[in-house]
Amino acid sequence: MGTQGPAGIRPTPLTKHNNEGGLYTRTPEVESQIESAFFLDPASLLVRARVVDRKSPDYLQEECLVYFIREYLRKDDERTVESLFEILYGRCVTYIKIHLCALSPEDVEDAFQEVLEEVTDKILDLDSDRGDFYQVRLWRALKMKMITVYNEIIEDIKKRENDISIDRSIETEEDDDLDVFLCDGALSSEDIAFIKEGVIAIPDRHRKMFLLLHYEGWPIKSKDPETMTLSKYFDVDPKTIYNWLNEVGEALRMWREGKEK
Repeated sequence: MGTQGPAGIRPTPLTKHNNEGGLYTRTPEVESQIESAFFLDPASLLVRARVVDRKSPDYLQEECLVYFIREYLRKDDERTVESLFEILYGRCVTYIKIHLCALSPEDVEDAFQEVLEEVTDKILDLDSDRGDFYQVRLWRALKMKMITVYNEIIEDIKKRENDISIDRSIETEEDDDLDVFLCDGALSSEDIAFIKEGVIAIPDRHRKMFLLLHYEGWPIKSKDPETMTLSKYFDVDPKTIYNWLNEVGEALRMWREGKEK
C-alpha cells in the first residue's frame, strides 16, 4: 500500500493512540476495501461508493469513505470530497435521527446538525488525528457524539422548563407580600418596607437571584452535586453571587436615599 496511485493519493497510516497506548488500526475489511479501490480514478471510486448492497464485493464501508474523503482533500479535489461526503451523509441521516427520535422535531434537527458538524469538523481536520477514529469505528463515534448531544439537550430542556417556572413565579409574586421571604432577620423592618416598594430598582438578573435566594431558599453553593444552587443556575462561581448581592444592596441603598430626599 505504499505505492502512489494514478489518482495522486497515497495511503496514510493512522497516528492516534487508544487508551492502551496502541495505534488505532482499521479493520481488515476496511483495509482490504481501501486496497481494492486505491487505484481507481475519482469517477470509478464514486461509482463504488454509491453501491448500497453490503453483500456486494464492490461495497465500501463508511470508514473507507472517510479515508478517501481525507485523501482527496489532501489533493484539493473538492468535487470528489463533496460527492463522497454526500454519500456518507446519506448513510448516516437515518441512523442519527432514529437515535434522537425521543426529542421534539426542533430539537432533533438541532441535534442532527450538531452531530454532522462534529463529524465534518473532525474528518476534514488534516492537521490532527481527530478523524482517525472515524476510520476505525464510525458508527461507535457517531453514537458517542449523539449520546453527548442528547444529554446536553435534555439538560437544556430541563433548564428552560425551570426558567419558565421561575419566571412565572416571579411575575406573579414580585408584587405580593414579601415578608414571607424577607423574614430571616438580615433586613430591618424599614428595609423590608422599602424593598416591597422598590424591588424594581434591582437589576433584572440580580432581582431573580435575590428572589431565588430569599423566596425559594436556593443556596449559593452546595457540596451535594444534585442540589440546585444559584452558582449553578447562573453558571458563575459563588464569589460572583456574593458580589451580585453586594450590588443589590447598593442598588437598594441608592434607591432608598433617592426616596428620602
